[in-house]
Amino acid sequence: MVTWKKLANEIGNACYLSSVEHKSVKDARKDEQWISAMQDVLQQFERNEAWTLVPHPLGVNIIDDIVFGSTWDVHCHSFFQLMIKEIEMSMVGEVSYFLGLKIKQLDNGILLSQSKFAKNMLKKFGLENAKRARTPMDNTTKLIRDEIGKKVDATLYRSMIGNLLYITAGRPNICFSVGVYARSQSVPTELHLIGVKRILKYLTGTTDFGLWYSCDTNLSSVSFSDSDWAGNLDDQKSTSGDCFYVGNNLVSWHSKKKNSIFCAIMAFVWSRVHCVMKLLHSNSLDETNFARLWPLS
Repeated sequence: MVTWKKLANEIGNACYLSSVEHKSVKDARKDEQWISAMQDVLQQFERNEAWTLVPHPLGVNIIDDIVFGSTWDVHCHSFFQLMIKEIEMSMVGEVSYFLGLKIKQLDNGILLSQSKFAKNMLKKFGLENAKRARTPMDNTTKLIRDEIGKKVDATLYRSMIGNLLYITAGRPNICFSVGVYARSQSVPTELHLIGVKRILKYLTGTTDFGLWYSCDTNLSSVSFSDSDWAGNLDDQKSTSGDCFYVGNNLVSWHSKKKNSIFCAIMAFVWSRVHCVMKLLHSNSLDETNFARLWPLS
């Protein structure tokens, strides 16, 4: 028997989401999953050599790094002078690397990439020398739950998905593929593992890809949207994708599986049921009318 608690845990694992929103650090420290997630983040800092981790000094409050910017240098220095009156801080100059994100500032724009994180991730899973895949996912393959397939190491599979979810912060072109395979974290099989490795092999040849934000642009807003139209073979639900541009620059993107079946399908079915009910009440449902409502070919 499946209880609500067990079902919630399976959904949380499949979506890679926390089921609890902690109100304080004290509460968070009691959550083993939260502690494990924080350990993963700290290990990523060490692997990427982003910072040198030191013990917390006694009697001193620590504030996270602050990233701020302006098109005018004088405004940056004015902000810094205001801040040092409130807290002890130092200016380290232009940001070049932050939370695994490489920031390269040029005269004509800014390039954001996660090349170092991607290379470390491929090395971690032993795929740094693997043959490159041309696409992150085969567009003719439809993923299924695969209940009879050979089970694989769920911990390894979730680790791969977790790293890929992190890298989607700068790689919108793999958001859909990663999202599809992230749904199989509860009981992954060889079919799912092969698909995840294909995404990693695609990254092998595209580690230096990133987002380019050009200075030569405008403030016009444009959005695009698409859907795979009941692409999930298990529940017939759709996955939609959206992206938003300001001028030539991509500022937001989104890929999510719908919570309900495509509304037009439901409307079609309901209209047929409604017609059948009316004919039943009018006692005029003969073979001709039935064939007209539900054609067999």
